[in-house]
Amino acid sequence: MKINKKLVALSATFAIAAQFDTIAMADAALGTVDATVVTPLKIIQATPMNFGTVAGGTTPGTIIMTATGSRSATGDAQFIGTDGQEGVFTITGVTDASISVSATDTTATLESITGTGTDMPFTLTEPTYPTTITGGSVDVSFGGTLSIGADQSAGSYSTAVDTFSIKVDYN
Repeated sequence: MKINKKLVALSATFAIAAQFDTIAMADAALGTVDATVVTPLKIIQATPMNFGTVAGGTTPGTIIMTATGSRSATGDAQFIGTDGQEGVFTITGVTDASISVSATDTTATLESITGTGTDMPFTLTEPTYPTTITGGSVDVSFGGTLSIGADQSAGSYSTAVDTFSIKVDYN
């Protein structure tokens, strides 16, 4: 009988140990990760803005270029001929992607590249920006205001050193 009691006690111990061992077992699963890489956005200046041939007077004035290429003048400033052109940036990226476009550094200075003329300030006029890239690319046209000083020196002027920028991001 002593042996049977020991056998029963030993069997019960194994049964309890087996039960705890089953409860304490861990489990594992494998996971996966996915990503989609899209074409990076690119923006280039397709057409530099050109206020055209302008003239100043004895008092300051401005030449205003719209994003559609029309010009007007204030003060003693005037434009001569029809050689003005709005600026255009071309944005390329994923077709039908939602984008946001913004202007940074919206002021610049046109400096004389042919003489010692007085610098002329320029301010970018914020255009209405596209929100979707249609067909893989979209153009952004822009205008601005050029301030011409009284008795502005004749010559060619450019923002070659002091520029403005347009930024584009996917939404």
